[in-house]
Amino acid sequence: MHHPLISVITPCYNQGQYVEDAIQSIPYEKVNFDIEHIIIDDGSTDSFSLQKFKELEESGTNIIHQENKGLATTRNIGISMAKGKYIIPLDADNKLNDVYFTKAIDILEQHDNIDVVYGDFTVFGTGQRTHETGDFDICNMIEWNKIDACAIFRKSAFDRVDGYDTNMVFGCEDWDLWLNLYFNGSNFYYLPEVAFYYRVTSQSMLQNITEPNKQVIRQYLYKKYHQQIIEVLLKRKNDAEAYSRQLLKYKNAEKQTIKATLKLLLKGSII
Repeated sequence: MHHPLISVITPCYNQGQYVEDAIQSIPYEKVNFDIEHIIIDDGSTDSFSLQKFKELEESGTNIIHQENKGLATTRNIGISMAKGKYIIPLDADNKLNDVYFTKAIDILEQHDNIDVVYGDFTVFGTGQRTHETGDFDICNMIEWNKIDACAIFRKSAFDRVDGYDTNMVFGCEDWDLWLNLYFNGSNFYYLPEVAFYYRVTSQSMLQNITEPNKQVIRQYLYKKYHQQIIEVLLKRKNDAEAYSRQLLKYKNAEKQTIKATLKLLLKGSII
């Protein structure tokens, strides 16, 4: 039996009405490599989802059931079980684009120095539009997450940084992962293709990240990566002023240390 080249990880919490679309978007018949799909029911409670899981299991789909643990922990559990060389998280309400899927794997197979391949995404559900992510830029990533979780990455790189940070209780654990990978030497590759289709509903994660929660997320990450952020800005002095303005929005104890360093940097006192 061949080991899968890629493992698709799908946590599902009360999204039974969409999960079959996610499953059907995986291009098993269109690729020449093995795919593993790990679906985890993260303690769903609504009757529709429970019935859908039962129907899928009766038709041969394997679903892992657990008590609710949250998205970051559930993804970590799924990836720890994965046998694939590469990983792609696919949320239960999203759909993959098979063209991106194949091209991204080709890039990773041909370039050992690349750990993450990401692309664009098309929003649907409340009108349709395509969001172009663009080339990787660490200063943009420090300001806010620019890469969705649905990127393909090496499992070895993920394991090297100990996976998703389960302290990210307000979401954006993928933002932390990208920063962690970058600061630990990973290279990113932007593939200008639609990687996946992002369904917007009232339950969508991005729809429910409030401004106060954004502040908490930023404060946590700025504290966690304080030294690495300073080092980045020392190398890219022209971006320091914009980043300094960003910091003014958020109040925490660590901000004062960062602002003091940035002030010296902007005055040219640090070389």
